[in-house]
Amino acid sequence: YDSIHYLFIEFQFSWLQQAYKTLGDLDKYNIVLYLFKENFVNLSEIFKVKSLNEFYINPRFILDKINIIKISQKLRLSKETARRKILELEEDGILIKNKKSISVTLKAGLLQKPENTINSFSKILQYVSWLLHKEKKVKKYYKKEFFIKKIKERFTQILAIFLEYQLDYILKRKELANNDSELFFIFGTLFYNQVMFLKRSEKRTHYKREWVDEMLQVGNKKGINAMSISDLTGIPRPTVI
Repeated sequence: YDSIHYLFIEFQFSWLQQAYKTLGDLDKYNIVLYLFKENFVNLSEIFKVKSLNEFYINPRFILDKINIIKISQKLRLSKETARRKILELEEDGILIKNKKSISVTLKAGLLQKPENTINSFSKILQYVSWLLHKEKKVKKYYKKEFFIKKIKERFTQILAIFLEYQLDYILKRKELANNDSELFFIFGTLFYNQVMFLKRSEKRTHYKREWVDEMLQVGNKKGINAMSISDLTGIPRPTVI
C-alpha cells in the first residue's frame, strides 16, 4: 500500500504546486480546469477525439450555455467568489465572458498544457501495471512510455475522465479545510512532508490502516516551519502564518 500511495501523494502535491505557480490562485485554476473538462466532455459526446498535438494547434474554444451560477455550484464557490475570479481571469486575458457563453483564449491553452501531468500519472499507471502483473492478475506489464503514448493519442477523451476525477478529488479535500484553497494547500503540504518522512524510513507497510497510523505518528517526530511551507507552495509567508 505504501509504495503506490507515495507515488499518488507526490503526484497530487506536484499538481497543487503547478496549479498555484500557474495563476497564484487555486480557485482560478480550478475554474480554468473545469472549463477545459467541459470542452473535452462535449467533444466526447459527439464522438470526437483529438490527440495532444491536434488539440494544441489551436486550444481556444467557446462553451455555450454556461454561467456563473453553474460554475459556482460545480466548484463549490459562492456566486460572488466565482464572479470575482472570472472577472480576474478576464483581466488576465485568459477568459472572455459573454452573456451566455465563455471563450477560453490561446493564453489559457498555453498555460494548461499538461506534459508533466501526463508523465507523472503514467508513472503511477506503470507501477499499477507492474503490481497487477506481479500478482498474476494480468498477463502483460506496460511501462510508462506506453501510457504516455496512449494518453497523448486520445488526449481529449482521456482528459475528460481524468479531470472529472481530479476536480472531485481536490474539491472534496478542500472542504476539510473550510473550503479555503490556500489553507487546504498548507494542510496538504504538512501531510506531504509527513508522507515523505515516512517514505525515507526503512519500515514498509502493506495495509492501508497500518500505513495511515504510521503516517499520523510522524507529526510527533518531524515538523516543517512557515518559511519552508512558503518555499514549497509559493504562498507568501505572512499568509502561511
